[in-house]
Amino acid sequence: MDQLTEVTPEVAFSGIRVNLRKVNAAYYICELADTLLPDHLQHPDIFHLLARTLAELNKSEEIHFLRMTEIFALCLLGRLGYLPEDSSRIDAVDDYIERIIEKRLKTPRLLTKLLA
Repeated sequence: MDQLTEVTPEVAFSGIRVNLRKVNAAYYICELADTLLPDHLQHPDIFHLLARTLAELNKSEEIHFLRMTEIFALCLLGRLGYLPEDSSRIDAVDDYIERIIEKRLKTPRLLTKLLA
């Protein structure tokens, strides 16, 4: 098993760290990427999608976090081949993802409570 022992961040996303809602949204999109991507498989397009989404989250003052996370989830599903042709048939993105990964996501419930 590979272990990560040291990291030097190139981008700190300081705008995310000062807002609990942004922190939770960031955790959610990272959980999706971590859960849906196979281990040891390089996906530069997913990395760039994740980096762009975090950068948008970092710089935004007033943002609709739930919508942003849903857009990220749909883009991720599409790029990984999990999105059906008629994506309008997906009523609840989290439920759809949980059926794919066969377990519950940890962050969506907290995000919903924070934004209520």
